Amino acid sequence: MLGMRLFFGAPMTRRVALASLLGIGGIVVVFYPELARLQGSTETAKGAVFTMLSVLVASLGSIVAYRNQRAGVPLWQGMAWGMLYGALSALALGLASGKALSFDTTPAYVLSLAYLALLGSIAAFASYLTLLKRIGAARAGYIGVMVPVVALFLSAAFDLILRTGRA
Repeated sequence: MLGMRLFFGAPMTRRVALASLLGIGGIVVVFYPELARLQGSTETAKGAVFTMLSVLVASLGSIVAYRNQRAGVPLWQGMAWGMLYGALSALALGLASGKALSFDTTPAYVLSLAYLALLGSIAAFASYLTLLKRIGAARAGYIGVMVPVVALFLSAAFDLILRTGRA
């Protein structure tokens, strides 16, 4: 919401600000057991910085998507360009690392990659961007709060199924 306020002059009501703080607080509560076990190491600090940077980049992506929608850029074309820029950036970082590029051709890897590309990226972003256009950034932003909670529930359910063999 801060980005929408800064870049588009969108009002931030007390209700939205309070909801944002409650959402952040909820995430802290959900992940508190893991946060409490963190050690003050360099690796932990790096992880925290990367986490904050990823949240910032995701927020900037939403701001660009909102700007594109307001400018009349069609959803699928805007997504295609964004994903192309992301893929080229990832390739550039990979090449800059100096490590050899490789690709695992096992069916398990290829199928999981296809799943992530089709459902985890294309379908998910199309859904989010449609939601962003229909209900606005403030309410669409709740996805950032709900995804980790739903992921924890699914992880716990699948872990229980794997350990007990029962659904």
